[in-house]
Amino acid sequence: MAAKGSYVNPVTRSCFVGCASCHRCEKRAHDGCPFPTTCSGRPDVEGMRDPHPDDLCQCKTGVLRWVTKEQRVIIRRFKSSPFGGQIKTDTQDQADHDWNAYLNEKRNQIGDPNYDPVQFADGSSTTDYFNKVYQQ
Repeated sequence: MAAKGSYVNPVTRSCFVGCASCHRCEKRAHDGCPFPTTCSGRPDVEGMRDPHPDDLCQCKTGVLRWVTKEQRVIIRRFKSSPFGGQIKTDTQDQADHDWNAYLNEKRNQIGDPNYDPVQFADGSSTTDYFNKVYQQ
């Protein structure tokens, strides 16, 4: 480690491309890296991390290359792809769920399955807009 402020935080550089697996710069020490000897390639707010020539991201090739604080280089092959997982999200957030529940309750009370309380100036409703935009 160097003195505080010795280096620029790599995250603030325009060339920094963060890896989703190891959170280091994907470009460091590869072709196209404008600062191969003065950039550590790791998020470093205080600018103290010394650049190490073997500390680079190889996650896309299936290899984890890591330099410890003691300057030991660890190289391991991933057993499975770090990018192979699936992200699942709710299709509706809580606000959408609440709005649809309110709308269904009002439609049941009124007895009109097409009732929409939000009307535009041209006479159309949010339901019309939704059908036009998302049903194409």
